[in-house]
Amino acid sequence: MKDLPLVMQQTCEDIMRTYKVDADCAAKIFDQKMLGKCECCGKKDIPANKMHIDHNHKTGLVRGVVCASCNVTFGRMESDAFKRIKHKHRLYQPYHWDWIVFRGYPKT
Repeated sequence: MKDLPLVMQQTCEDIMRTYKVDADCAAKIFDQKMLGKCECCGKKDIPANKMHIDHNHKTGLVRGVVCASCNVTFGRMESDAFKRIKHKHRLYQPYHWDWIVFRGYPKT
């Protein structure tokens, strides 16, 4: 990581510390953020500062780099109220609610 530009190196170090991922994984996440394409809805040309690293708050697993709209949507889907609605209406499908369980961003 020493050969990376200073800003990228600092950002990757922040990602590694926050999400408990290795250097390669942090670089992939950084690159995806800079690409400006939401890994969920596919929206393009999003400024890097509007891209969010979506992760499961219980497990810490990084699910992907998403736009602000998708990030808010998944935050709401993890709420207790939404979980009650899913259960009441039998909407629960494990593969569906954790939109991407693994996107190549493993925890160390």
